[in-house]
Amino acid sequence: MGEFDDDETYRYFNRQVVWKAFEECVRPIWVKADEEDEQERTFDLHSTNVDLWDQAIEGLMERFFWDRDWALTSQNPQLLVSRFLMVCFI
Repeated sequence: MGEFDDDETYRYFNRQVVWKAFEECVRPIWVKADEEDEQERTFDLHSTNVDLWDQAIEGLMERFFWDRDWALTSQNPQLLVSRFLMVCFI
């Protein structure tokens, strides 16, 4: 393994980038909807719940890429999200 494996700064770097945007733009919507379940309330930077990470990223895509034109840049746009999720959890 690499020299940075034990350092959380590097280990969770991709998650931290997504988490900052999620906390500011998506989490308030979850709270405001008043439909948060226990999993959503306990969801945090270190969560391994892939479904909630998927929802968080989907929420960010809705917010920033609302027209989904970015998905047209690939023959397989679903792979863009899958690859991003893989990077976050590796």
